[in-house]
Amino acid sequence: MCGVFGCTGFPNAVDITLNLGLCVQHRGQETAGVAVFNPMQPQGMRLKKHCRIGPIGHLREKLQSADMPGTIAIGHNRYGTTGGSGLANAHPIVRKIKGSHVAIVHNGDLVKIEFEDKMLSIDDVHQKLDEIGIPFETGSDTEIILHLLARERGDDIVSKVLAVLNRLHGAFSLLILWDGYLIAARDPWGIRPLWLGKDDSGYVLASEDNPLKQLGFKPIREVQPGEVIFFDQAQNITTFKLKNQPPKLAHCAFEYVYFARPDSIIFGQSVSEVRKRFGRKLVQELADKGQVPKIDIVIPVLDSGAHAGLSFAMSSGIPLDFGLLRNHYSGRNFITPGQDERRRQVRIKHSVDETCVKGKRVGVVDDSIVRATTAQCFVDMLTKAGASEVHVLIPSPRITHSCFYGLDTKKREALAASSSTTEEIRCRIGANSLHYLSLDGFKECLGRPENFCLACFSGIYPIQVT
Repeated sequence: MCGVFGCTGFPNAVDITLNLGLCVQHRGQETAGVAVFNPMQPQGMRLKKHCRIGPIGHLREKLQSADMPGTIAIGHNRYGTTGGSGLANAHPIVRKIKGSHVAIVHNGDLVKIEFEDKMLSIDDVHQKLDEIGIPFETGSDTEIILHLLARERGDDIVSKVLAVLNRLHGAFSLLILWDGYLIAARDPWGIRPLWLGKDDSGYVLASEDNPLKQLGFKPIREVQPGEVIFFDQAQNITTFKLKNQPPKLAHCAFEYVYFARPDSIIFGQSVSEVRKRFGRKLVQELADKGQVPKIDIVIPVLDSGAHAGLSFAMSSGIPLDFGLLRNHYSGRNFITPGQDERRRQVRIKHSVDETCVKGKRVGVVDDSIVRATTAQCFVDMLTKAGASEVHVLIPSPRITHSCFYGLDTKKREALAASSSTTEEIRCRIGANSLHYLSLDGFKECLGRPENFCLACFSGIYPIQVT
């Protein structure tokens, strides 16, 4: 999961792109970068990029349109899932192809590629390219796309891009900047979101729609699964459909649980409304089983637990209060690389309002339990602050399997629920009780579960990795 964003047709393209990136900062915080195309420069000097470690706010303070003039730009907030988390793997990745510099940003992970008439894993393709002397400068699967574009015969950019994208299997929401073209593409499974918007000057793209509205652009629609859109410098648009159409869609359900902003619409639904359904459904399931815990207040874990916590409180009739506060100057725990650093970030990110929780039976609503790092910390913090009981309420199912499409959970043994029962996890985090939303209840809340990837909950993968 990363944030991708860009624009075309604006004299201050870098300013707009940096502002878009600030609005999708929640999707990645390891590195940030932009690339800008300036048609007024000589061939070979028209593309500039700038990347740095950390959030894009740092980059935005340093760069302005005067520093990187141009009319087309793309950018990226990185949450590393493939390759290391250092600057070497920052996007945009830029390579020279037949005299032109090409920049690419990518949200998602590839799992297989059709290479020399064979379906190969990413590692195998990397090895094949390495054996024929193609140098790699990153550990990212995205760099392979650039090498495949360079190897593709012919000079026509459109046909080269389509030929390569038709061979990719996995999750990809891509923006490519190549010789005055801005190219947007989304994988045929529709795993990761991508939105298109505009104003009177030109077009903008971003991982979610709310950044477009927030900056005064009109959202047009989501880029469709398997759609490739070419924007030329005259703002002419040409669209194509990739040939590799799967039997059904596979939108990432975890986007609704954690990744996306609550004020966004992705996969045709409001994120906040779906999260509220999760909270209501959890109350219903617990009531049907007679297991609603005796609690005095409901406390959401901000921010991604806020809407499910609100609907849980409203549906159960138990008061909502803000006993856990969030430091908004800290990053997001789940997308922080490294387990030790995640533990430190939880303590920095959350604090307890003792007057709110002391002597009370507390029901804490968090979006999910992945590694149990956050849950263990906030249960401990609430207990030390004087809560008489802490009951953990999770409005999503148990996460039992790895994700290979854009989450940093490839090591299944790191997932708390992969080898532990709910009771064992409860004991580990120190809660008085622990309750999850069932997978069936979760599917009901999604509306059309057949269109979603639920692999992290079920182990059923829409694209086989091996």
